[in-house]
Amino acid sequence: MLDLLVGILHLVVFPGGLFALALGLFLKGCDRRVEARLQRRVGPPLIQPFLDLVKLSTKEVIIPTSAVRGAFLAAPVVALGGIAMCAALLPVPGVTDGLPKMGDLLVIFYLFPIPAMAIMLAGSSSGSPYGGIGFSREMIMMLAYEVPLLMIMLTVAMKVGGGSGAEFSLTKIMDYQAEHGSFGLTPVMWPAFLAWLMFLPATLGVPPFDQPEAETEILEGPLLEYSGVLLAFFHMASALKMVVALALGVVLFFPGTISDIPAVNLVWFVVKCALFMLFTLTVVKSATGRLRIEQALSFFLKYPAGLILRTGHEFIRCPTLESIPRAAGGYRRQRQRDIFGLGLTARRTTASVCVIRHRIGCGCVFLPYCVKGTVGIRIIPISRLISCAGGSW
Repeated sequence: MLDLLVGILHLVVFPGGLFALALGLFLKGCDRRVEARLQRRVGPPLIQPFLDLVKLSTKEVIIPTSAVRGAFLAAPVVALGGIAMCAALLPVPGVTDGLPKMGDLLVIFYLFPIPAMAIMLAGSSSGSPYGGIGFSREMIMMLAYEVPLLMIMLTVAMKVGGGSGAEFSLTKIMDYQAEHGSFGLTPVMWPAFLAWLMFLPATLGVPPFDQPEAETEILEGPLLEYSGVLLAFFHMASALKMVVALALGVVLFFPGTISDIPAVNLVWFVVKCALFMLFTLTVVKSATGRLRIEQALSFFLKYPAGLILRTGHEFIRCPTLESIPRAAGGYRRQRQRDIFGLGLTARRTTASVCVIRHRIGCGCVFLPYCVKGTVGIRIIPISRLISCAGGSW
């Protein structure tokens, strides 16, 4: 019963709920004001996002006649509820450990994409052609940036777990960095940190990765037909998602504290989130233009994924090529061997390059690996991944 009450408190008040919402709206106000100054404009007041919510709450909700009513109404509620639960699970270094009994890094990975999926639901159910275009673009962007996100999380978990397997507990990740130093200051983790900085603009839908809601092209696409309280729910979900993304970056790479006083650490946490926002969102979107959707997809499958593979191969142990039997007549003929029993098949070629064949199924994730210096990526079932992370590496 006590755990349930603590969970409700985290969900409604702190660190999720009212605190996360207020922080997210304040950061959005700072973002708009600083962006305006960078572009030599005055900009809106810092409380403008709060005023926008108040105004939207007084407006009428209009449902298009061509919309699928149930899905149209459910989408903003699903977006807000999913990201609110995600915010409640996050720890604040030096203040609270979050809800380690109710969820860890893998749970956050499952909850974090809910707002994006809700936007796809909204676009597909609105009956608007602009919503349909936004839906397809959002789906492509999710396929692009979810891969680096999972790889970043796996890299951090494997670094903390060491030789015993991956460690997905956020509390233990913070404790490890308190003892060994922040990952953001560890050279071997810099590629993962850079990949995280590239991931933030895409998941928050800001230029150059705002294709799903491009105002100058498709008029905010999936959100075009929304108004009133329903649109306010999407704005609240966007504010919460910003806090979750920035806070997760702080926890994974810079969880250090400066005092034993929780209030001081809370202020330091807010400052770090604001700095993340300033350099990865505000400055970037003020200085760049929107990419085409195929350019954005290519970018994420090349650069962030490549950086993570550069880091991840330091922590993942796989069988070496010597464990793959030779074929008669040298290495020109290929032999296959299953790795971990996961359906990974390695091929030995004349160039001594290990190639991995894969199949894609529902509930699968991308796993980076290294075989004798050769780095690759494999799509495997998430249940099998968790089993391996428990110690069979």
